[in-house]
Amino acid sequence: MKSKIGIVEDEFTIAMDLQHRVQKMGFEVPAVALNYQEALSMLVEQNLDLLLLDINLEEEKNGIDIARIVREKFALPFIFLTAYTDDKTFDEASETFPMGYLSKPFRDEDLKHSINLALRNFKPGNLEKQDPVNQEAIFLKEKGKYVKIAMKDIVWLEAMDNYTLIHTEEGRFVINRFLGALLESLGQGFIRIHRSHAVSLSRITSVEESLVYLGEKYLPVSKSYRADLMQKIKLT
Repeated sequence: MKSKIGIVEDEFTIAMDLQHRVQKMGFEVPAVALNYQEALSMLVEQNLDLLLLDINLEEEKNGIDIARIVREKFALPFIFLTAYTDDKTFDEASETFPMGYLSKPFRDEDLKHSINLALRNFKPGNLEKQDPVNQEAIFLKEKGKYVKIAMKDIVWLEAMDNYTLIHTEEGRFVINRFLGALLESLGQGFIRIHRSHAVSLSRITSVEESLVYLGEKYLPVSKSYRADLMQKIKLT
């Protein structure tokens, strides 16, 4: 059975072209939405497997607003497609925990791979759901197997496109998850300090104006994350 892909894109010609391209990849596209209201109707009426979301819809409600609703109300993975590559847009979009973020223009091959990864990784069981606050270790899927990682051994996390590198005392692990989504699974013992970095609070040895030290290792702190970092440090 073909996976059903919904498309939200406000420019009609681009939406039709994208629908054609996705269908050529072997997926079914039962509906295309050109605005926020049509997107909501599509989500209710169609039994979708994945949503492709343009961020800029040229109206008050945009693709990020739709993503928030998808996350709250629908068990559905989504991928952002956008011409915006600035940090502010990326950071806002990442807070909704998308399964992909592709900058326009993109190649069909990249879109197809992103869709297949999202469909595979979103299925129940690919990431073991546990309460990391009350446990000593987590199990994450890496290269087809589940790997046990002690929470105390995780030093810092690094975002790399659709993947996250988990740096531990023994080495690093590559996980097919966005950094934001992985942080949600890890719990309150970790904090994001940069678009590309998060750290274990217990590993922080000192903080300067724009740097966090983890022993001899140091990482940059973005202005947008500094206030939250300082608050967490005071509470620990």
